[in-house]
Amino acid sequence: MQTLIHAWDQIYSSWRQLHWYGVAVGSLLGIKLLLSIRRRRSPGLTFRKTSHRLNIHGVVTVYNESPAMLRRCLESILAQTLPPQSLTVIDDCSADQSAAALIGEMRPQFDRAGIRLGFIRFPDNRGKRHGLAAGFREDPLADAYLCIDSDTVLDKHAVAELAEPFGERRVHCVTGLVLAHNRDTNLLTRLIDMRYVNAFLGERVAYSRLGSVLCACGSLAMYRGWVIRKNLDDFLDQRFLGRPATFGDDRRLTYYCLTEGKSLIQPCAVGYTDVPERLGHYIRQQIRWGKSFIREGFLLFAKFRLSRMYWWLNLIELVTWVAFTAAMITALVAIALHPTGWALLASYIGYMCVMSWVRSIHYLRGAAMVGIVDRVLTFLAAPLYALLNIALLLPLRLWSLATLRHTKWGTRAKIEVGVDVEAPEGRVGAPAPPLAIPHQAANSRSGPAYSPDDGVALPTFDFPAPQTQAVQ
Repeated sequence: MQTLIHAWDQIYSSWRQLHWYGVAVGSLLGIKLLLSIRRRRSPGLTFRKTSHRLNIHGVVTVYNESPAMLRRCLESILAQTLPPQSLTVIDDCSADQSAAALIGEMRPQFDRAGIRLGFIRFPDNRGKRHGLAAGFREDPLADAYLCIDSDTVLDKHAVAELAEPFGERRVHCVTGLVLAHNRDTNLLTRLIDMRYVNAFLGERVAYSRLGSVLCACGSLAMYRGWVIRKNLDDFLDQRFLGRPATFGDDRRLTYYCLTEGKSLIQPCAVGYTDVPERLGHYIRQQIRWGKSFIREGFLLFAKFRLSRMYWWLNLIELVTWVAFTAAMITALVAIALHPTGWALLASYIGYMCVMSWVRSIHYLRGAAMVGIVDRVLTFLAAPLYALLNIALLLPLRLWSLATLRHTKWGTRAKIEVGVDVEAPEGRVGAPAPPLAIPHQAANSRSGPAYSPDDGVALPTFDFPAPQTQAVQ
């Protein structure tokens, strides 16, 4: 009995040492959760006639992409209830000509849909930033630019929903809700999918309430045309520590929009993207994202826009990251040196588990198209992502800080996520492969399905029947 009492005293003492850190983290998380609670809305599309008056130009950048993935992306654009008036696909000097072959095959379908389809292939690899810029320049009169990653599949109402907030003149950037298309592959993809739901329906919705989403997702975002054109030269010429900026494009474009007005999220504009299936791919992605977070965060901080909400939110993000990193290192050292380190470790793990479940609460509602058992089991595994954050993402952020001058992307030297469909060779007008949408509901009702608790649109897909016609 005395042993149990002594152990409890040790644990209680350890909790007191973590008290102030826990209060700070818990308070910040609580504020974000309160801001992210969305008002209930009735089912139905939100877009109005304003969105139909927008001249929308789509831009899709491709580099060593699986032809089947690119096909899925283009077919989902064809299926839009509000399609863009024009679309440009930019191939950043991929290893083969499969993208060009696919564009030639699908051009008749775009012609019939009334969408002007352009294609650019760079003679050398220039990076996504130059690909986006080339796409923007293809339509210098566009009211809005729609940016989509080549491995993203859109809900049929995604573009219409993205366009709706542009009826407000101060809105210059809108991002959508992006989920993992290959969610069911393994535990890593499930954890990433949960992280996406939490990031979009938690943090981004909270910041959207303040008109200051700090980073639009490159998989699905729309930007005000004149804002992009005004800053296009700066976008291309940006340098950091004496070297050209080759990543962080989404944060940079969002920053331009924030300086002119509002940046929002439209959770009912839904897209699915392929997430890393292997740890090596995930590590390289996180290093790149870490570098862009640090670089753009410090550049934005240096502007000292004290009257703008986005400046303060960015400051909170930076301070939180520094405090979190310092607290993690201190905790690990204390656990190693403390005479009751096991109790301190037990306390910290317990706190971490509770906070990871609180942070992931949106997943129970926002992932309504995932089966209830699968959803609950994934939610219960949230502490695994927290452990991944401590064991992997924390060191990677420090590595990102130490290697800011290194500008290589680290991914896409080869196809790292693919689908089991052969590229079109010699055959034109081949039927599109069937799409496996992990979150798709088993119903035939057209249009988005809505989670009644949070108003999030959850998609159903009605793709056009494959067309068979030779390229002229």
